[in-house]
This record gives sequence, C-alpha cells and structure tokens, in this order.
Amino acid sequence: MAEVTGLRNNALPYPIYGVPFGIVFPYFDADGDLVSAATTPDSEVSLNGDTFADCTNEATEIATTSGMWYLLLTAAEVTADVIAIISKSATSGMKTTPIVLYPRKLVTIRSGTSAGGAAGYITLDASASAVDDYYNGMVCIATIDTNVEVRVISDYTGSSKQAAVVPNWNVVPDADDTFIIKLPEGVQINQANATHVNSTAQTAGDLAAMITTVDDFLDTEVAAILADTNELQIDWVDGGRLDLILDARASQTSVDTIDNFLDTEIGSPSDFGSGASLAKNLVDIEAQTDDIGIAGAGLTDLGGMSTTMKAQVEAEANDALVANNLDHVALTATGIPAIPAGTFIDQMMDDGTAVYDRATDSLQALRDNLATAAALDVVDNFLDTEVAAILAAVDTEVGDILTDTGTTIPAQISALNNLSAAQVNAEVVDALNVDTYAEPGQGAPAVTASLAAKIGYMYKAWRNKKTQTATERKLYADDGTTVDQKATDSDDTTTFTKGELGTGP
Repeated sequence: MAEVTGLRNNALPYPIYGVPFGIVFPYFDADGDLVSAATTPDSEVSLNGDTFADCTNEATEIATTSGMWYLLLTAAEVTADVIAIISKSATSGMKTTPIVLYPRKLVTIRSGTSAGGAAGYITLDASASAVDDYYNGMVCIATIDTNVEVRVISDYTGSSKQAAVVPNWNVVPDADDTFIIKLPEGVQINQANATHVNSTAQTAGDLAAMITTVDDFLDTEVAAILADTNELQIDWVDGGRLDLILDARASQTSVDTIDNFLDTEIGSPSDFGSGASLAKNLVDIEAQTDDIGIAGAGLTDLGGMSTTMKAQVEAEANDALVANNLDHVALTATGIPAIPAGTFIDQMMDDGTAVYDRATDSLQALRDNLATAAALDVVDNFLDTEVAAILAAVDTEVGDILTDTGTTIPAQISALNNLSAAQVNAEVVDALNVDTYAEPGQGAPAVTASLAAKIGYMYKAWRNKKTQTATERKLYADDGTTVDQKATDSDDTTTFTKGELGTGP
C-alpha cells in the first residue's frame, strides 16, 4: 500500500497553531489488545474546552488489520491552545481513545507568493533574503493548488531564493502558490551578518576598499573646499605645508592683510589661468625681494606692494601658463588680448578675407562673426559636397551587389518564380521528413493560427505530462515541471465538463 499523502504533508514533530496536523493512535479492547476493522469509527474534537463536535475527517486504519489508526485534523481544528480528541467505534468491548494536543504558536518570518519550484524545493519571492542558509531549519507552509503541504527547510540559497525542503513536495509548487515561513522553537534567526553587508556578500578586501573610498571622498571634498575660496588658493607644493608659508602661526591681522592685498593688487585667482599656483608664486617672489618678510611675526607689510613686485607677480603667473602649454595667451592688465597668428582659432577663421581682425577685434566679435551668412554658406556648401559623395558611394555599392557573381538579383528572383513542380514537391518532402521543429511555446494556438502551429500543439497535448484533479487539469512543458496551461473542470454528477485550456499557468 502506498504512503498516506495527508500524513506526509503534515509530518511535523509537534502541532503548530493553525496548521493541519496528522496523528496516529491505537484502538484497544478491554484486555488491551489492538482492535482491527472497527465498525463505524467516530472521532470528535473539542477546542479550548468547547463542546465536542465531529471531526472533518474520520479515523482510518493503517493497512492491513493493524489496529493502528490515523486522523487528519484540518487547519481550523488545530486553531486552539488546547485540543481534546476522543475516537471510538461501535465495536463491542472497544475502549474510547483519548488524545490531547497543545499546538505551538510560532513566529511568522516571511509570507508571500512563490516564484515556482521543483519536487525538492520552493522558489521564494524576489524580496526574500539574499543570505545563504538564512531560512535553514524553519518550517515552510505552502498552499499548492488548494492543498496545504508543510515541510522543513533543509538548505537555502540566497542568490536563487531556492529553499530546499524535506521530504519532497507531493505536488510541485507553481508561480501562483502561496507560502508562509515560521520560526520553530530552538531555531535562531541570524542576528549578525558577518559575511554580508546589506545582503551583499563581502570579500576580505572589501573593508579596506570601503575605508579607501571614504578617504578619497574626504580628500576630494577638502580639496574642493580649498579651491572654492575666492580670496586665497594655496597648493600643497614642494612637499610643504601651510606652516611653511605661515611659519609663525600668523595672527588674524596678518591673514586679513593678505586678504586685502589680494583683493586690491591681484584680484581673483582665476586671473592667473588654469594651472597657476599662487603659493608657488608667493614663495618665488619672496626669494627675490625683501618687500615680503616671512619672519617670526608672520606675513606682514603687504599693503604697499611696489611696482617691481607687481611686475614679478605677473611674470610668475605667465611662467605658470607657459608650463601648462598656454603660451599662446599672455596675461596683462586688460586680460586676454588678440588671438596670436598660427593658433587654432586664427587658422579656423583665416579664409583669405579680413572677416575677423585678430589684432583689434574682441572675442565677442569672434563669436558674432561665426554666425554670419558667409560662415553659414561655407557650412552649407560643405554639407552639400559631403552628402553628394555619400549618395554616390551608396549608388556604387548597390550596383556592385546587383551584378555580383555574374548573376543579377532580378535574374535570381525571376528564377525563383519559375520553380518546377518537382522542385516544389522536393522542398515539401524535405520539410516534412527531414527538418526538425522545436516544441511550440506556452499557450494554445489561436483559432486563426497556422496549420503547423496547430499540429505542433496537438502533438504536445498528446505526448507531454498531464495532471488531473477534481477541479483542475494541467498540461506541462517538455521538462515535466513547468506548467504550460491550465483548465477548470467540473462535474455535477450528470455531466463531466472539461474546460478549455488557457494561454498559461
């Protein structure tokens, strides 16, 4: 005799509140002997001391003539703190069997709709934990096609969300089945995740990389703060620190003096152009003049910078521009002057006519000149020439294709129109006897589908695995686990109606 599916579905070490449970017990006579083939068994249940009522299911003897019986309690009959059961029969001399259960109330860890499964596992929803072994040892209660099956999770893979169960499912979970995971007594959920951060696996070097990232971020932010000061930009050059310039911890008065000097004599640091280092300029100037005194009192007496000093600052700035390949721009009191001959802008504008005078015109005039009608005509003529060249090249390539291999494409098309009956028959025979075709995709073909699609579907419906319950029929794909289609069946005891297979599970 085959195993009892109901007992296997609820094979738990103890009853769980609100979960179906199967129990096994003996029938005894007055002498203590086992009673077999008892007549009209009668099992009743009392919830929390309420009046006894008939159980939904009745006690059934374990084959054959064993005297051992089992009773399958429904979820509603286990929804109580104290459950009292009496099982008796009309057999003369048989004693009533009493049973008392105390269901455990377990904490729900997760519930949701499964993403599918197989005989040995269920795939949880996409938001389930990504940590391996997270649900190990927990109880999974799955409602599969209206049948409740309870299993213990033996292993969990976070990347695929697959929870392996023992024993295997009687019915493979589908993508529309629901589940509840509960935490049994004695099983502890992970309180610290030593291998993952935010459910992401970590390697030995991740912490060091994280510290480096924070360090780089701070370096960037501090550099941005220093670069954002409009009064003074100091580069960390020559291996020095700020105290090499302000060696004697300059007072606020000294700093204010520097600030006022820069505002009045030099202006914004942007006047020096990209790449200029104000700190280097000041150090170089100090080495050539005594107008700046770096002494124990700090930087002082900068308010009266001489004309010689100003010229030195200008020379140092221009040296920095040259070092950064900007030698075609000269820094003067009026900013950037004329565009030097031979530069990119000069060559771009020099078309033989005096449309832009680099010796006298400003950059504003350069910008305005770019939008003149003459300039636009040049662009238009260029585009006309390039487009014509492209069209000519395409025409040449198409001509080469049409005459390739000596047989023109029109001639090949004409030959196809003149196929003989024998050639056509040969192709048909080849399609029927030689060519292979994959199994049709999920879903029944439409009424207007091709004949080939309908024939393929008929073959799949005849060959593939099918399951049938009292209310539902399933057709599986070639792998035997993926449900291809479902149909709702009904039986009113007069007519058995098979519903039309749908387009998917």
